[in-house]
Amino acid sequence: ANRKFNQGLDYVIGRALSAGVQKMVVTGLRLDGCKNSIVMSKIRPNILYAAVGIHPHYVKDDWNDKTLEQLEEMVKQPECVAIGECGLDFNRDYSPQELQKGTFKQQVQLAVTYNKALLVHERDSHDGILEVLKEFEGSLPPVIVHCFTGSTEEIKTYVEKGFYVSITGYVCKEKHGADIRAAITDGTLPSE
Repeated sequence: ANRKFNQGLDYVIGRALSAGVQKMVVTGLRLDGCKNSIVMSKIRPNILYAAVGIHPHYVKDDWNDKTLEQLEEMVKQPECVAIGECGLDFNRDYSPQELQKGTFKQQVQLAVTYNKALLVHERDSHDGILEVLKEFEGSLPPVIVHCFTGSTEEIKTYVEKGFYVSITGYVCKEKHGADIRAAITDGTLPSE
């Protein structure tokens, strides 16, 4: 729920619909953003859907003893289709790594409990992501690895586990997008 769209949200949605986009998921990166994504999806049913979760950058500010309970109430809403963006970011380390791991694990548990897709933010944290997700093997909902800038070998690992890897704007960056472009080209990352 990026503030830059506040003034022209209907215009943005209208353009997307006219371009053939039929459904969109609005991600809340912070608690307020999550609440907004639920409201937006209720106002525009069957077009907008919500993903709720606390991004690893913001867990140091937004996570307290009531956050999980608040997220769970939002997850129960039928408009919520995914948990996230949550995960680990050891590239920026805006939040302490142990706090990131603990809050990520709790959000994964939410996704498992309510069988909602898991939208995982991963930057320089491949091993940490796998470590947390290993505890939930066999019960994970669909997993989408987002913000991926890792290696071809890491893509192979995710694909072997049945995870999806989302293609973001990083694909256009010469350095950060090189491996993902190669993986798409050579079939390491299947189109489906």
